[in-house]
Amino acid sequence: MRHYTRKKAGFTIVELLIVIVVIAILAAITIVAYTGIQERARTSAQLSELSQLQRTIQVDVLQTTGTEISIGTPVVYAQGATGSFPLSTPIESAQEITLYGVFDSGNTLTAYDWWTIISLSPNSTNNSLRIRTGASGSNTARIYHAASSYTNRDLTQSGVLNNTARHIGWAATTASTVYGGFDNGPVLSNSIPAHTGRSFVSVDHNSTAGFTSVASLVFPEYHDAQTRTAIIQWLNEEYNVGL
Repeated sequence: MRHYTRKKAGFTIVELLIVIVVIAILAAITIVAYTGIQERARTSAQLSELSQLQRTIQVDVLQTTGTEISIGTPVVYAQGATGSFPLSTPIESAQEITLYGVFDSGNTLTAYDWWTIISLSPNSTNNSLRIRTGASGSNTARIYHAASSYTNRDLTQSGVLNNTARHIGWAATTASTVYGGFDNGPVLSNSIPAHTGRSFVSVDHNSTAGFTSVASLVFPEYHDAQTRTAIIQWLNEEYNVGL
C-alpha cells in the first residue's frame, strides 16, 4: 500500500517580501498622517494661545492706563534663554513688522562683540531684523536691519549694556522706515529704499556670558508710538524690567 504525504502549504520568499513591503507602506502612511495631525494640533493650540494673549494685553493696558489699543494677533510669543521658536504663520515679503525683545545684560564689556541677542530667522545681509550688541568694549546695543536694497544698517543706542539689568528692545518697520529703541530711550530710525519685503519663519534667542535672552513678541504689523509705549509698559510689568 502506497502512502502519499501531502505537502504543507506555506509562503514563498517573494510573498513574504510583498507582505513586508505592504506593511512598510501602510506604516509610512500612518506616520505621515499622524505627524500632520500633530502639527495641525500644535498650530491650532499656538494660534489659540496667541489670540488669548492679544486680548490679555489689550485688557491689561486698558485697566492699567485707561488707554484702548488696537493690535492684531502676534505670530509668536517666545520665552527662554536660547532656542528657535516657530512663528504660528510665516511672515512672507512683509513690509510691516514689530519685534519686541526682553533680555538681561551683565557687566562684562569684553563679552559684547557683535553678538545677536534676539533675531527673526532666517536672516541674511538682505533679510534681517534683530537685536544685538556692539563691538567688544562697547556699551552700545543695536537694532540691526537689512533689506534687499542694501547690505545692513544699525540703530545704535549707547549705555544699554555693561550693567547688570533687564532691558526691552524693539524694532518696527514700514515700507519706507525702520524704527527702533531700547527701554525708555529715544526713538531711532533709518530710511529704507524700495525693497521686496522681509520673510521669516521663526524667532531665535541667544545667550552668552554678557547677556541672556528672556522673551520676544512679534506682530506682522507696524505699531505706532502709542501702541509701542503700551506694549513696552506691559512687558515692563510682566518681566519686572524696572522702567
